[in-house]
Amino acid sequence: MLFQTPNLAIPSEPNPALTAENLAMMLASAMAMAFDHLPALRGWFGALEPATKRLWMSALLALLAGAVAFAGCQGWLQTDLACQPDQWPRLAQLLMLAMASNQAAHMLAKPAQDR
Repeated sequence: MLFQTPNLAIPSEPNPALTAENLAMMLASAMAMAFDHLPALRGWFGALEPATKRLWMSALLALLAGAVAFAGCQGWLQTDLACQPDQWPRLAQLLMLAMASNQAAHMLAKPAQDR
């Protein structure tokens, strides 16, 4: 046979690529976009002092990382997180990844008049 058709079957297993880290980074990036582009959030957040902005964003990102870790521990999400004390470094890693993604999305997608 000269030509074969590719196997286009849909896999029956869930996609393992959605890890806790990937989810935290996607949500943190979406949060940056919301604070940059939604008028109500942008107006309120833009009026804050720079130090206050950093505190608010850090607190929200800590809540986001904690929520992702909690959802993984409860079995609501298919993650490889376990609710054990030895997982605290993973929570810190989630927070750092969320912060990096948030800042990258903010810097790349910041509206032109704010640059």
